[in-house]
Amino acid sequence: MSIRRSAALTLVPVLVLAGIAGFGLVSYRYAVVAEARDSAAVWVRRADDFQARFAARAAELPPVVGYAAIPAGGDPPSGDARRLEAAGSDPAALRALVGSRESSASGLPVAVLAAWRLYAATGDPADAEALARLAIHELPSPISEPALRSLAEKMPAPGEAWLAEWRLAEARRAVIAALPGGGRGFVRTGAGAGFGSGDRALAPAEVRALAAEIRGEEVRAGLPPWMALGFEAAGESLTAPVADPLAGAEAEAAPDGGSGLRVVAGIADESVLFARYRRVVWWAVALIGCSLAASAAGIAAMARAVANERRLGAQKSQFVASVSHELRTPVASMRLMAEALDAGRVGGAEAREFHRLMAQEGARLSALIENVLEFARIEGGTETLSLCRDRSRRATAADTAA
Repeated sequence: MSIRRSAALTLVPVLVLAGIAGFGLVSYRYAVVAEARDSAAVWVRRADDFQARFAARAAELPPVVGYAAIPAGGDPPSGDARRLEAAGSDPAALRALVGSRESSASGLPVAVLAAWRLYAATGDPADAEALARLAIHELPSPISEPALRSLAEKMPAPGEAWLAEWRLAEARRAVIAALPGGGRGFVRTGAGAGFGSGDRALAPAEVRALAAEIRGEEVRAGLPPWMALGFEAAGESLTAPVADPLAGAEAEAAPDGGSGLRVVAGIADESVLFARYRRVVWWAVALIGCSLAASAAGIAAMARAVANERRLGAQKSQFVASVSHELRTPVASMRLMAEALDAGRVGGAEAREFHRLMAQEGARLSALIENVLEFARIEGGTETLSLCRDRSRRATAADTAA
């Protein structure tokens, strides 16, 4: 079998193992995503509970008081309206009208007009606070914002706060105006998505703040660190949009007149979600790499072994050739001398010399044969290696003595 074929047979199992490991890693990744989707579904199914939080927060607020953007007017002045005209700048007369719930001939609330005049006459912060309360919460009207702006000019710190409170109340009124009567749900206004429930409402800013608050609570309650939870309503994201939503990990609460709260879950940090998967990948790569290294080392060792076998085969062939040459020389010498003696061509002292030489060549031949046999025994493992120099010396000495 050639080295290439042996190497191929050695690498095939490793490549099959790598293919199986790759298929297993892909399946494991799909399993991680499926597990994440199931985990996310647990959270998004709480959409109704999350929407109930908005309804509960709206129920804590006072009812929204509406007003006509353009007062009707045209009616005969009421008694309080006439008293307001007669009061002029008298603080006592104006303070008596602050509790009025009647309207002027132009349809504006008498109490707000009286409170505005009262503060202009006295400059008392308590009168300014009473004016702000009436203009914002109790008797809102088209003159509420001009009155509050006049307060902000003279009292910047509380005045700006009252203006912000007025804008918040206006945003709540916009939510109620966009919500079908008596309904409950999210509606889209010019400032964003708000929530209304009956005569109470959350302005878009309050909705976004509550959504962020709920999400923060869920994070502290055990939201997985890899998961992003987002809220949407009336076509608007109430929290940061989920960049990588999970398929099927979304749910919408049942609305009642408006849009329901839509909860979307996705992947916020893939490094956290797939941390365990990446460890498995590194282990698989390490094991396959070790297998490839072991296979390469085995192939290299096999190549060296084949090269050694070839070298030993060449040495054996050279040894056989050398032995054959060494055996052929004494046999040829002995044959020539034996033929000469047999033919009677030599005699006397020369014949005795031939006999001595024949004995010497025979001893040399015996030593060579014994060396070959000993080599065969050493190679077969039946005898340990020993040098034959002493034996060769003894044979040579014997030949010399003979």
